[in-house]
Amino acid sequence: MTEEKRSRAFLWIVIGGGAFFLFVLAVFALVYVTLHAGKDSSLAFGRQDRGGRSGRRDPVSSNPVVQQLKKFADDVTPSRPSSCT
Repeated sequence: MTEEKRSRAFLWIVIGGGAFFLFVLAVFALVYVTLHAGKDSSLAFGRQDRGGRSGRRDPVSSNPVVQQLKKFADDVTPSRPSSCT
């Protein structure tokens, strides 16, 4: 009876070790393919011809946004009656 339990434990160790080995192999393969993909491939993360910016040389001005927010605040803020102080 002890031989049967020992063989089952060994079987589960072999199955678990094999599954772990396949998982690690898949992760390394994914990293390898991602790093060595060509420029035309969609797997090359972060390797675009352009940088992170959209190609504009001048920074975006925030003045129109600030003006619209101030106008919105003036429109939304209720006027207080003079009797409520």
